[in-house]
Amino acid sequence: MKKNLFYLFALICSVSLFTACSDDDDSPAGWEQLPSTPISAENLTLSTNSQAVEGAAVTLAMQDAQSGVLTMTNAVRGYDNIEVPVTVTEQADGSFKFAGEKSLTVSTRALSDLINSTLVKVNGIVSIDGKAEVTVTTEANGNLVRKWQLCNALQLNEETKLWDFAPFKLNWISPYGLNGNTGIAADNLKLMGTQVVSMLMTKMLKDVEFTADGNIVANYAKDVKFEASEIIGGILGGGGLPSTEGIEWVTSPKNLAYWVPADNHVKVVLNIPAIVAQANADSEKPEEGITPEAIQGILNMLKGMDGAAVKELLSTVLPSLAEQIPLLAKLDVSVLKNEEIEKLIDYVFNGIPVNFKMQNTTLSNGNAVEHLSLYIDKKFLDPLMPLLYPLLPDLDAIVKDIEIEMMPGYPMKIWDMVSMLLGIQSLTEVEGLWKETTLFEAGLDFGTSTFVVEKPE
Repeated sequence: MKKNLFYLFALICSVSLFTACSDDDDSPAGWEQLPSTPISAENLTLSTNSQAVEGAAVTLAMQDAQSGVLTMTNAVRGYDNIEVPVTVTEQADGSFKFAGEKSLTVSTRALSDLINSTLVKVNGIVSIDGKAEVTVTTEANGNLVRKWQLCNALQLNEETKLWDFAPFKLNWISPYGLNGNTGIAADNLKLMGTQVVSMLMTKMLKDVEFTADGNIVANYAKDVKFEASEIIGGILGGGGLPSTEGIEWVTSPKNLAYWVPADNHVKVVLNIPAIVAQANADSEKPEEGITPEAIQGILNMLKGMDGAAVKELLSTVLPSLAEQIPLLAKLDVSVLKNEEIEKLIDYVFNGIPVNFKMQNTTLSNGNAVEHLSLYIDKKFLDPLMPLLYPLLPDLDAIVKDIEIEMMPGYPMKIWDMVSMLLGIQSLTEVEGLWKETTLFEAGLDFGTSTFVVEKPE
């Protein structure tokens, strides 16, 4: 009897032992306890090699103990979601290290002229309690990623009557015209605007570099001085571009502006507080400028506001600003549609869409120049023009009072010359001119080498 009880007791113990072992086998391994839901906000520490993006989230989906896929949402500008295969290693403290990379292609054929691909590398650590540290680096390669010299010549196409290239290029077509001056205003604005602004840009900007990590870095003039004769030369044309000899060029720091590929555009993202801080540093009286903190406060206030709320805010702010700048009293924000305001706010936070053209331009001497044009068009400005129309009468009065000296002791009202060249009698005609516009492109031209064709001796 005792022996039978002993065998029964041994059997029960054996079953219990096997059951306990079975329970241990069913418990999930460490990697299986990692969160499968997105990690964001205070649980995510995200570092990038370009401007940080708010509202980012990451999800690590484990495939087995050594591999998984890291999905990043809104972590890299220009890409809503990026899935990167990663290798995973468990650490002594129970957390998991990961690392991986993926090459991303551009979304449109047009963009392939600028960017071949972007290599995204990730590494970091994630814990089973739902916290993650992620470092992301991006490295783009393609025709855009280089230093581009500002175009150093002007050439008007004799067949199309449009500018082939110029430091600043304005192409404008509008049949508007009074008293038989059909199309003259836009045609002459195209010539005058390109020549005058090109002269100014030549003395302000040397080159622009689009770096692989998404930064835009420029060499610009430390001090800019313009002569009245240069402006007059630009208005009348034929004077060529001014010399840049003696100009001291300085390089802008990183993290002031970024470029992002987006559909058929390149978006230019401005770090406005950083730009203000740099402008104050360059100013002789930085204490008189607006502070980066004030700008950041304004941006924080605008973030998340819809068009109606922005209108309401502007309607309360503009009257006080008009006390210092009377012209602002004529601004009527009610003419803007709510969705148009929201689009403008999106430009502030997510970048301004800029059109581009990449081509090989053959000069008259047979030399080929890799030629990049960056420009905005009529579609971009259309929503803003109704804001300008009520200001035109006052602007007209201001411009008509401006005098310059053609030569010492001989002042001349600049409007008399401009009006004669443009074939318009008042700036108020800009409204009709714009409404009939069929083509408008304004932007900068760059090249990989000189556009100047040396004249034979």
